Amino acid sequence: MTFDRQGKLASSQQAVEPYGLFVDARGELVVANQRAVTVDGKPVTFAVPSEKGPQPLEKIRLAVRDRLGDVYVYDENQKKLLRFNPSGDLVGPFPDATPREILRIEMDPAGNLLLLDKRDRDLAVLSPEGRVIARIQTQKGQWSLKKAVDIALDPAGYLYILDEEEAKIAVFDASYQFVTLLTQQSLGGGALTKPVTLDVDASGDLYVYDEKEKAIVHLH
Repeated sequence: MTFDRQGKLASSQQAVEPYGLFVDARGELVVANQRAVTVDGKPVTFAVPSEKGPQPLEKIRLAVRDRLGDVYVYDENQKKLLRFNPSGDLVGPFPDATPREILRIEMDPAGNLLLLDKRDRDLAVLSPEGRVIARIQTQKGQWSLKKAVDIALDPAGYLYILDEEEAKIAVFDASYQFVTLLTQQSLGGGALTKPVTLDVDASGDLYVYDEKEKAIVHLH
């Protein structure tokens, strides 16, 4: 469901077992479903080679699309982020074939991919070629987070990392340097109780879904 800035329903789109949403550089919605990815309003299936022939992906959890039309798909069975060209052909695992558990994926304005690891909650920033640009250890340092659960990027490239357990948000600039930590006090004291996902709009406003309150909290 798509809502306008006043919270009114603007439109809706059918999805079969949706797990992840991503708005690409063209402003198009990319939906990761269980066995397909909805791109340009149409479901697209993907497969990987196997001894018995092409093996369809059947446990898709995340998907993003870059400016050139390549689609990056994370499949929970494969434990890999797989890159496909616009025709749906496999380019290869990204950045390599190492098994991974990925919790969230984002893409910055330069086309770099941000991968939030499910096991250690670290964040890796990778160029389109797979080169590591930055690595953020969320559970270490002065601003450490207990349980990073989601990431979001604003149009200026600022990065927001959400901590579910302590209801706070770490903010980084476009070069992935730490800027500030938004805590319960700076967020209005009690505005968030159990935040589990967030996003940011074109003006820099944050929208956080709080699981305990069953509501989306709008933060200016």
